[in-house]
Amino acid sequence: MEIIDTFWFSGETQMGIVIIKNQIGELKAYLGTASGADEKTDSEYIADNGVRLHKETLESIIKKLEGK
Repeated sequence: MEIIDTFWFSGETQMGIVIIKNQIGELKAYLGTASGADEKTDSEYIADNGVRLHKETLESIIKKLEGK
């Protein structure tokens, strides 16, 4: 697994979306919370333990934000 990028959202907890490339080259996204220890450790934790975020879900959210 290779971490491609991480998007952080901070408030009372640290939340992130981690984009990874798996062993067969597929790109996948995971959503989760982390301890705030350091970016590398937190990104790895979300990639390993986060909830899968499907592309279709993101597309649906964008459509709703665009009023469609």
